[in-house]
Amino acid sequence: MKLFLSFWLALFAATGIAHAQSGLESMKDLSGAEAAEFGDMDPEEARALLRANYKPVALEAGPIWNSDDAGKKCPPLAEKHNGTWEGGWWTTVQGKMSVCSIKVPRGATVQLEAGPILNDSDAEKKCRALAEKHEGEWTGSWGTTVKGSMSVCSITL
Repeated sequence: MKLFLSFWLALFAATGIAHAQSGLESMKDLSGAEAAEFGDMDPEEARALLRANYKPVALEAGPIWNSDDAGKKCPPLAEKHNGTWEGGWWTTVQGKMSVCSIKVPRGATVQLEAGPILNDSDAEKKCRALAEKHEGEWTGSWGTTVKGSMSVCSITL
């Protein structure tokens, strides 16, 4: 059973199939097909294993004007990262930048907002702290997305 589950989780992480598009947190009950994938494993244990392989992060999506606009911008962003968007978003720089709350596979490298970064020395402090907060590793890359207001750090989760 464990060998089967390890194979399935590796395949799932590599391809982002099935559950990546279904919303891991929102699954109330495993469907018949999902239950069959896990054999006789307890559904709560199966959900816990799936959640353990995904990490919620806030990814920049440009300005989002309302929920309808978020519905157009966040799902493709989630798909790009083999992740799942469950409806969460917020504005970080009024009229210029918003983020979508997306669950991405552990091991993915993503651009996370760090506030304004002034230079490489500032990036070293802020990006390393951000990586630690997300239990990840800073790749050494960063960039400014909204001049004077917002920068991102490249973090491997």
